[in-house]
Amino acid sequence: MAYLQGLRREDPLANGEKNDLALRDAVQAANVSNVPVLCLAGRLIIGTIALLTACTSSILIEIAFFDITRTGELLSRLSEDTQIIKNAATSNVSEILRNLSTAFIGLGFMFATSWKLTLLALVVVPGISIAVREVGRYLREVSHKTQTAAAVLTKCSRGENE
Repeated sequence: MAYLQGLRREDPLANGEKNDLALRDAVQAANVSNVPVLCLAGRLIIGTIALLTACTSSILIEIAFFDITRTGELLSRLSEDTQIIKNAATSNVSEILRNLSTAFIGLGFMFATSWKLTLLALVVVPGISIAVREVGRYLREVSHKTQTAAAVLTKCSRGENE
């Protein structure tokens, strides 16, 4: 028991002290500073990709389409489609970058708190998630087979032949 006393940490909140982690200021500050930068970067990247995609896809359309359709309608469609693609992709990219930065910050806090427990979690959690995914695939396959068998039984009970 004497060897465990060196490993125990005192709770800073027990004697009235408040630190940044206890107040969650560090996490909030990290999230606040990441959001505008990630959103701007995501919008610039996706805007460029959407513009290139829109320009190259319009080249592949037949010439007759441009003869029939009015110029104003074409410009409206092009700008609206580009805006829709940009908005959808920008929100997805910024969300992915925000989640990745939050995960890395969380892992940093976990390593600072207990590196042994963090390593254990990094070994155990992927194994469990792979097992859960495989069981889900197996259950989906069994469900599909059951539904197919029920359809065959229903067909046979009605006297229908294949």
